Amino acid sequence: MSGPLRVVHYVNQFFGGIGGEDHAHVGVTVRAGAVGPGRVLEKALGSSSG
Repeated sequence: MSGPLRVVHYVNQFFGGIGGEDHAHVGVTVRAGAVGPGRVLEKALGSSSG
């Protein structure tokens, strides 16, 4: 494979760092950069941003 690899890692509000059950109503959002367990995934795959 040539070129950059793009990954979309969908996590719920708890693992995304928004909150627990009391924040389950929060809609889908997009965050720049890795959050939650995605930080480990980014480290394992390497980051093209740095």
